[in-house]
Amino acid sequence: MLHNSELDGRISDSTVAQHFELLQPDLMEFAERHSLFVRKYVHNYPMWSFYFLHPSGGRGSVTLSISHKEAGLGVGTHGEWHVDDEASLTRSFFNLPIEYISDARASSVVSLLEKLLSKILNAPASARTGSSRIMPRRRDESGQPVIGDFERSLRIAT
Repeated sequence: MLHNSELDGRISDSTVAQHFELLQPDLMEFAERHSLFVRKYVHNYPMWSFYFLHPSGGRGSVTLSISHKEAGLGVGTHGEWHVDDEASLTRSFFNLPIEYISDARASSVVSLLEKLLSKILNAPASARTGSSRIMPRRRDESGQPVIGDFERSLRIAT
């Protein structure tokens, strides 16, 4: 897990925080089962993100958010897969729309995350229909790309 106390790790809603705490064993088991890198409360939002290297190249993520809804807590998930082309400075991506469920029990949440991860891992390269520009990667003195701790920590999802 990556933790930057300046960016991650604090949410002000104690009800949501307690629910994430209840889900934590199941979420960590999900992450371990699939070799996913976890960031909790990214930029102090009520969400966990699970990052991975895609078997077909590039990087992917699955994000879980929990928030208050009319009938209690609601769950939202989002997923994406992108591949960067350093030569043309473009990123091709596949985004799955946010999916909401009102059942915030661990079994339902993990089932939804499993479904989302499976869609991303089984998507063909042709599913990456979005495109955007990227910045050139920083280089060291010898001209090699600088690879940060975050990138070095990612594994191929299973």
